[in-house]
Amino acid sequence: MQEVFEFLRQEILRFTEAIVEAGADFISYADSAGALNIIGPQNMEEVTRSFTYPYLKEALKKVEGKAQISLCPKTSFALLGTELAKWEEIELENLPLPYLEACILAKDKAPIVGLMCVKNINYQVKETFKGLKLL
Repeated sequence: MQEVFEFLRQEILRFTEAIVEAGADFISYADSAGALNIIGPQNMEEVTRSFTYPYLKEALKKVEGKAQISLCPKTSFALLGTELAKWEEIELENLPLPYLEACILAKDKAPIVGLMCVKNINYQVKETFKGLKLL
């Protein structure tokens, strides 16, 4: 399984680099097949530790200062639950704002976000915006 994870990680990193080189400001990353309710807590922890976290650590080096990575909240909470990340409050003005607008404004302050799914376009950030800091 480690060989498969390594192959996939390298492929996704190449894709991530190509996205940044093409000028994207925003990259959405989610793994719905790896959700806790599908693979269970033990496998979720293993996938988070052996694939998701190493991928994000390397991806962050490729995107930092150029683009922002938006995680599925399930992925964010898997990182938090395995103590591989923590929330970091980001100061934003002119709240409330739609979540996607808040993400764009926080791009330089929060290279990784994942508090809300970006497809939930009606969600409003009212008081606090948080980025995800990998440990």
